[in-house]
Amino acid sequence: MTYQINLNTTTPYATNELYKLDKSFINTTHYMGLAYFWSIDYRHSGLRECSVAKRKKVHKKLLQAGLNVNETSDKHFQIIMNLLNGDIA
Repeated sequence: MTYQINLNTTTPYATNELYKLDKSFINTTHYMGLAYFWSIDYRHSGLRECSVAKRKKVHKKLLQAGLNVNETSDKHFQIIMNLLNGDIA
């Protein structure tokens, strides 16, 4: 069974609690795509505006590459840009 949480219908308190929970999942396979995980160096990369699913995909690819998701490197930037531009699956 698949569940979805519509954040437009949750109370501000519930939404905040979900963001706090997801923040605790950064750098783990449990990350849900809600909390910001990226370095300030990537603030204009498009991660803020992209979908939750795409954020989750970027996070997963960074982990698979053995990277700490909130650090910076050429490899981080390459993975982020490739996924946001749809160049790799």
